[in-house]
Amino acid sequence: MTIDENIICKIQNWKPSQLFSYGTAGFRARANLLPPVVFRCGILAAARALSVPCVCVGLMITASHNPSEDNGVKIIEPDGSMLDEKWERIASKLINSENPREILQELCFEENVCWTTDSKSIRPAVYVGYDSRESSEPLSRLVEQAVKLIGLKYKCFGRVTTPQLHYFVKVANEDGIQANKENYFQRLSMGWDILSQYAFADNSEIFRVVDCANGVGHEAMQDLTHFTKIDNIVCVNTGNGELNKHCGADFIQKNTVFPIISDPFHIKSIPSNALVHFCSLDGDADRLVYFIPEKTEYSSLSGSSNQRVRVLEGDRLSVLAAIVVKKFLDLLQSNLSVGVIQTAYANGASTQFLKDLGKPIQVECVSTGVKHLERAARRYDIGIFWEANGHGTILFSENAKSFLRKIIESTTGQKKNAALCLLALSSIGNQATGDAICNFVLAESLLKVMGWQDLVSWESLYQDLPNCYKALHVQNKELIQTTDQERKVTAPHSLSVVMKNLSESNPSYRFLVRPSGTENIVRLYGEGPSLPTLKCLMEQIETVVLQACGTPES
Repeated sequence: MTIDENIICKIQNWKPSQLFSYGTAGFRARANLLPPVVFRCGILAAARALSVPCVCVGLMITASHNPSEDNGVKIIEPDGSMLDEKWERIASKLINSENPREILQELCFEENVCWTTDSKSIRPAVYVGYDSRESSEPLSRLVEQAVKLIGLKYKCFGRVTTPQLHYFVKVANEDGIQANKENYFQRLSMGWDILSQYAFADNSEIFRVVDCANGVGHEAMQDLTHFTKIDNIVCVNTGNGELNKHCGADFIQKNTVFPIISDPFHIKSIPSNALVHFCSLDGDADRLVYFIPEKTEYSSLSGSSNQRVRVLEGDRLSVLAAIVVKKFLDLLQSNLSVGVIQTAYANGASTQFLKDLGKPIQVECVSTGVKHLERAARRYDIGIFWEANGHGTILFSENAKSFLRKIIESTTGQKKNAALCLLALSSIGNQATGDAICNFVLAESLLKVMGWQDLVSWESLYQDLPNCYKALHVQNKELIQTTDQERKVTAPHSLSVVMKNLSESNPSYRFLVRPSGTENIVRLYGEGPSLPTLKCLMEQIETVVLQACGTPES
């Protein structure tokens, strides 16, 4: 097939100055390096839309929890999921190619991409959104140029959270409804209202302080307060400070300190004796963590980031969701399968707690990366997954939703109420991807259902095993090879032997060593009953890793 020379010429004019690799987060770099990458991603998104029958694909411009000077771009599949792994490889080839004509021709023959415009055919669209970074809106205009160059429709939603765009793409392709913020929030409102009817606690007097990381999540939280009846939402870090700097879910989870509040007048109005739920979004609102500050004088929690907090991260969200789902399913006496998906980073105490819940809860460990968790979760009627960083959701299969609707239609009393509540959870949980806004509503709903007003009741379900984490910069991370969902090191041999010996001589301790998927870093995680002993054992592993993989050149 002949490809328009104008298309080839334009792509060749947009050549990145360095090599890029498409990973879980898409492409990320300093924003000034991204214009050629974003333009070519616009071409790639158009190609993906042309390769399968669909209404649209999505393209999001964000660098999530990265610093404000960074940015990124990633493509969303028609079903709202992350880009197919095969197309990740195609993305890297196209962005780095010196000969884009060859790549475009391959897409013609191997992926059935038709680059010519047929006036009689209905052309799909590329849905585009971007976060609050200064560089994001200008980059979106490059996507528009690329998409229109191929002859596809371009629809820009402006500033939205990443999960909102995933949702818009999914419902446009699968449900045939108009994709917009209004139906996104109406779905949340409906789920909240139903669960509130069957809650065991009022919770109307609770203040809910949401650290918005000075990102686009603040706009979504404002819309949430407009559409729902959730009381006393107090948003802080709403844009007066720097994006993700000393605030946000990633900062809280890694540093376990209270965020610096750029707009402290909001929090100082909270009565000193009030019950408060603290939580934090990340920059594009796909992660959520809750936390409990050691101080209870809220007026003093604004000036610096040295106040320690106890973090309720992704493991805790999975446990909370599993408890409530089991509670309702026990009333239904159903055969629906329920899977809670974790990675090797999950704290062992959470894993044991989930296993102790018994049927129908099944616990499964998969390799690190949200795509692996999501794929495993979709194998169950109800799939629950969260990464420790606060990214996750609860997924309901069509079989599960159909079963619940039949129960609602055919029964009364407790069974009907239980089915209504579970269906409400499917309405609240983003069925496309992890979503901090949805998960805020989900967590607050689940706490109401359990009758828990303070976060300590949730925290006290189990005690985390002492643990530590470290990221080691190395010369060659690729030397590290693992098996058994990354729980066992197979190479290099020296590291494999040390890991085996330490595990056998310290059976109550657990270690994880794996190469990063995006950076030249080896990540170490360990847990066990004594933190001093654990740190000593981790130092031995660190020494062997650096000897095997090399320290980075200065």
